[in-house]
Amino acid sequence: LLAARMASRVSAALSSPAHKRALYRRVLLHTPWMLLKEWWLLYHLLSIANCVLGLLMHPFFFVPALLDIVVQSRLLQKVIEAVTVNKDSLFLTFMLVLIVIFQFTVVGQLFFRDDYIWHYETAEGRDVPVDLCASTLSCFMTTIYVGLTYDGLAQGLEGTRDMWDYDPTTATVRWFVDLLFFVSVIVMLLNIIFGIVIDTFAQQRDLQNQIKDDLENLCFVCGMDRNTFDRKHPIGFEHHIKHEHNIWQYLAFILHLRFKEATDLTGPESYVKDMLEKKDYAFFPILKTSSIVVEDVSNERLLDRLELIELRFAQRGEKIESIFEKLAERAASA
Repeated sequence: LLAARMASRVSAALSSPAHKRALYRRVLLHTPWMLLKEWWLLYHLLSIANCVLGLLMHPFFFVPALLDIVVQSRLLQKVIEAVTVNKDSLFLTFMLVLIVIFQFTVVGQLFFRDDYIWHYETAEGRDVPVDLCASTLSCFMTTIYVGLTYDGLAQGLEGTRDMWDYDPTTATVRWFVDLLFFVSVIVMLLNIIFGIVIDTFAQQRDLQNQIKDDLENLCFVCGMDRNTFDRKHPIGFEHHIKHEHNIWQYLAFILHLRFKEATDLTGPESYVKDMLEKKDYAFFPILKTSSIVVEDVSNERLLDRLELIELRFAQRGEKIESIFEKLAERAASA
C-alpha cells in the first residue's frame, strides 16, 4: 500500500513540466542530505577515502582500517557497548580517581619535593637533575604517570630506601603516603572502574540471553510459552508464531495505521490507532489464541503478561520509531 501510494504521487508529479522541475530540484537538494544522515554510507565513504590515501600517500592510512573488525563483529560491539552504556558512572569514577591523585600531588609537592627531582647522565658523564614538579600541572602529570604505570609511588619515585638512614621521620610519612596511594587508587578505585565494566558486560550478556530465550520460547504477541503450545497445540509453537501470531504482520498493520489517512480508517483501525498513540497495548490478545483455549487464567497473570509486553515495546520503541521516521521521510521525499 505504501509503495503504491508513493508510485501514484511520483506519477502525478511527473504529469506536468512545472511539477517535474520542482520534483527534480527537491530530489537534488534533499537526496544528498538524506544520504549524509545514513551512518553506514558515511562509514563506507571514509573507508574508501582511507584506502585511497593509503595507496597514494602512505601505508600508515591502512592502520585505521584494522578497526573494521569491530564493525563486522557483533561480539566486539557488545564489548564496547559494555564500556559506553555506563559512561556516566565511568566518567564520574574516573574524575574521582583524578581528584584523589591530585590530593597526593599536593602532598608530594609540599612535603616530598626532592623526591620529584630525577637525575640522568649525559653523554659526557655529567649528572643533570630534572625537576618534575616545577609546576602543579607537571607534578600532577608526573604523579599520574608514576603512580599508575609503576603500581604506586613507591616504585616510581626513587630515594625512599636511602631516606631511612638520614631522615626516618620523613621516610615514615612517605611510606604511609605510598601505602595509602596504593590502597586507595590502585586497589580500590581502579578496581571499581574494572568492576563497573565487567558487571555491565555481564548484564548485557544476561539481557541478550533473556531476549534470545524469549524469541525462541515465547510468543511476542500473546505471551504464551513454547511448552503450552507443544502440549495443547496439534502443530506446535513454530506454526503459531509464523501463521497465527506473526509479529511482522502486526508490524505491517501498525505501519498501515501510521500512513493511512484518518478519514479512511475503519472503526477497529481508529480504535487501535488511538490506543497506540496513548501507548496502550491492551488490544494485544494476551494469553489468547484461536487454536488454544486457556482456562482459569488469573487477573494477576494477565497483568504480568501485559506488563511484559509493555516492557518489550518500551525496549524496542526507539528502534521502531526510528524505522517509522525513516519511512515517513522517504515517503515525504517521494
